Amino acid sequence: GDGHIIDGLYINRPSERNVAMIESAEGPIEIKDIRLTDLNVNAGSESATFINNLEGENVMIDNVKATGTITGGDYIGGLFGRLDTSGVIKNTKSNVTVNTTGPAGGFVRRVVGSGNGLEINNSYATGDINSGGGNSIGGFAYSIREGTGRVKINNSYATGNVEGGSYSGGFVSSTSGGITINNSYATGDVITEEADGNVEQVGGLVAQLDGDATVINSYSTGAVSGDIEIGGLVAYNYGGNVSESYATGDVSGTDYVGGLVGYNGGTVTSSY
Repeated sequence: GDGHIIDGLYINRPSERNVAMIESAEGPIEIKDIRLTDLNVNAGSESATFINNLEGENVMIDNVKATGTITGGDYIGGLFGRLDTSGVIKNTKSNVTVNTTGPAGGFVRRVVGSGNGLEINNSYATGDINSGGGNSIGGFAYSIREGTGRVKINNSYATGNVEGGSYSGGFVSSTSGGITINNSYATGDVITEEADGNVEQVGGLVAQLDGDATVINSYSTGAVSGDIEIGGLVAYNYGGNVSESYATGDVSGTDYVGGLVGYNGGTVTSSY
């Protein structure tokens, strides 16, 4: 991008899926030094603002920044849609307000590691996510999981408020496999509501920590509310690992409620 700015990008395709400035891209590829300012995207499900589907090996994305709003259906990403790739994403920022009805992430909708694995470093999301009680909302990502390669997220954060239903987290909703969240944090409140039944598995950082997923040297400070399996840091730890991490926000719920972890079926060490 050579430091250039795309200002006032406007996309109005509310009945179409897979909408973004770039619908798909494939590695090997290098994208750097691009700013998108005052963007406004109105789209259907499975959409994002910048790149909706990024696949392939040896991807390098550096210093991409976006500000604005995206309004869509289910599975919405503030900057990226689906990352199914290997390589490095770094120094990248999403200051995008996300209005959605279902699973969504403030930085990326879904991350799947492939090949030699994917690292996301020094990147963050600062926009609020508004879902009207939709499930599976993450301040940074909806889902992060290991595919054929591992995923490592380092020195990254989410600061926007997350308004959702069950399975919502200040940083990520769902994690699984050999993924690592290191030296990262969330500071927004996780505010939940649901039309019918109880709200379950709501965490200040992570809603669901499954498989061999690891959280290390990380924290959350926002208030967290729900009903069942509510945690200041992690709501539902099923086989995951939490170490050297903490939470300071107020936590409220009815069953399996913890200042750090709501339900623990994994490992928690050296945390406070």
